Amino acid sequence: MKLVQAVSLALVNQCGETLFVRRRAVEDEYPNCWSLPAKSFGPEESIFGTARAIGRRKLGTEVTDLAWVNMGLARRDRRRLRKILRPDIPVESVEEYFLLMHVVQGRLQGDLPEQLPGYEAYEWLKARTSFPPAEARRLYEAGKLGDCTRLYLEWLQEDSPADG
Repeated sequence: MKLVQAVSLALVNQCGETLFVRRRAVEDEYPNCWSLPAKSFGPEESIFGTARAIGRRKLGTEVTDLAWVNMGLARRDRRRLRKILRPDIPVESVEEYFLLMHVVQGRLQGDLPEQLPGYEAYEWLKARTSFPPAEARRLYEAGKLGDCTRLYLEWLQEDSPADG
């Protein structure tokens, strides 16, 4: 089974709110779900370089104060893929894989455009109160919350005094 690495970028604004983006309906995985901006990367790329690329390419801005906050490994087997794929994609047509996820927190440098390319919408939310642990677990198990987003919320609940 192949290994895919990805970075999710948890941008925090001056009010302590985290940026969540709504994925497009045409996305293969997690269509129409709220998540953190993310990007997979290859062996020639770095975690922080990928986080900066998310800022520039997906959000149209620069990001600063990057800090690695959590990581995890998830198996994207048939059972999990059934929950997170668009309904029109046959599960058998997708290769199973392991996803090694890195969550990086950063600060926004500048303003976001009104519409982010590649996303339906975005919203600044108090992550801890918007996704309490029981609700985050329910959403994750139902395939409505991504792996990296789950890892960020777990880190917030356990380790971060900065976000309310």
